[in-house]
Amino acid sequence: MNGPFALQMSRSQFAALTAELARRGDGRRESGAFLLSSTNVERPPGHKRTVVGFAFYDDLDPASLTGGITFGAIGYSALSAVCRAQDLCVVADIHTHPGSWVQQSAIDARHPMSAIPGHIAIIAPNYSQGSIRLRDLGLHVFHGDKTWESRYRNEVKEVLHLTGSYPFLRMAISALRSAFRAVHRSIKERGTLDVNARS
Repeated sequence: MNGPFALQMSRSQFAALTAELARRGDGRRESGAFLLSSTNVERPPGHKRTVVGFAFYDDLDPASLTGGITFGAIGYSALSAVCRAQDLCVVADIHTHPGSWVQQSAIDARHPMSAIPGHIAIIAPNYSQGSIRLRDLGLHVFHGDKTWESRYRNEVKEVLHLTGSYPFLRMAISALRSAFRAVHRSIKERGTLDVNARS
């Protein structure tokens, strides 16, 4: 893989992705999605592929969430149509596991969602319920011929890079700014009332 990171997405994208996986899995079944990138971007050596969108398994194949994942030909046909229409390509997939186990199952390893060398398969724990961090994931890079390279914990960020600030931090900063503006307005209004009272 070229460069220190193979993929990048914003922290808000990552938060939205893991929350949507949790919603679709409902704490009782696996869910998943393809991560999509633009096909018409020049990529010099070391360039990070930027994730620009997601295609959720059950949007492509409504019968795919069976407890595990059963993704059929209808889903791949729909995925191909989406990619062609929007000039996108699949750079990774993500699916959830119950519990904290994020290694690949034998089925995962034998049947990559994309059999192109360099494809990245990500596994999120606990059906993606709760707060999911990069270090909670298992990240598995397909090298072809049934060969995978796996990354866990702090190694995940060597391949998947999150950009921007955390959504909750942005919200907290926005709330603080609103509070400061409200206090400032209140002080100004009080000052105006005091001046009027004295006059």
